Amino acid sequence: GMYMNNTDGVKNPNNSKDKTVKITQTSEVLKYMQTHEYITQAIAWDVFGASRLSDIVYRLRKRGYEIKAKDGTKRNRYGNLVTYSEYSLIN
Repeated sequence: GMYMNNTDGVKNPNNSKDKTVKITQTSEVLKYMQTHEYITQAIAWDVFGASRLSDIVYRLRKRGYEIKAKDGTKRNRYGNLVTYSEYSLIN
């Protein structure tokens, strides 16, 4: 009903701990991109536990970083083709 707990993983935007995590993840992703050819959502999740890489890329672009997105394709463990984005920093 209307009063069910919010369990869909949406974070409270006023939660300052969550904001700190976001800021930390953003700088970690930036550092990673400065030292690697590209980053993908899978890498961001494995390395930083960041589930919204596109969100982080958006924030970095707003700060003036030039980031190129390239679509990659690979087979997942079920043999299906999946598309993902490779983000690279343009120097």
